[in-house]
Amino acid sequence: SIELQSGQNLLTYSDGLTESLSPDNVEYGLERLQTAALSADNDIIHSVLQDWQQFCAQQCICSASQGTGCQANSKSV
Repeated sequence: SIELQSGQNLLTYSDGLTESLSPDNVEYGLERLQTAALSADNDIIHSVLQDWQQFCAQQCICSASQGTGCQANSKSV
């Protein structure tokens, strides 16, 4: 179990997010995810999703093992 103190957050994600490929064949990556999460004012999920969509230019490609879990057009992560 994990104990969180008041004001702390826990972000869970699948590798489908960090392994999403941009149209230039670049992975979104853990470092970019951390930056997006830490730069959020209050809504971490919105901040990460907005950054991911910008990174993808609405055209992210997922590895075959990820199925459709990270299609930018459907806005699912």
